[in-house]
Amino acid sequence: MRTYKCLNNNHFAKGKYALVTIRDEDRYAILNWRNTQIDILRQQAPLTKDQQDHYFKTTVASLFEEEKPKQILFSFLLNDKLIGYGGLVHIDWENKTAEISFLTETERNHDQETFISDWVNYLSILKTIAKKGIAFSFDLHLCL
Repeated sequence: MRTYKCLNNNHFAKGKYALVTIRDEDRYAILNWRNTQIDILRQQAPLTKDQQDHYFKTTVASLFEEEKPKQILFSFLLNDKLIGYGGLVHIDWENKTAEISFLTETERNHDQETFISDWVNYLSILKTIAKKGIAFSFDLHLCL
């Protein structure tokens, strides 16, 4: 498992949920979720496997080499099974701010009760990472 230089720990858990540093083996599941949920993303067109491979080999791989990466991405697990991914993106290290990125498996996203449970647990773990892992405050400002 790769490690971020800015974090002392790269596995964070709460009960049966966990965030682990984003894993290469999850890239095609993420690609499928992004393509099936394109309407809720900033993504303009469906991704190809070649594009996803390139993104993971260049952008994602370089995040682990930086002291202060622009994003910190995680695979989101439930009982050690991948159910989503996301992290802190558009990080401003000087002002200690970031946006939250979150996407779950398409079926989980369409079930409101499941989505809320996933979202609440994801936020709880991410709050721990933000406050204890990188010493950011965790003021949540929602833009709806």
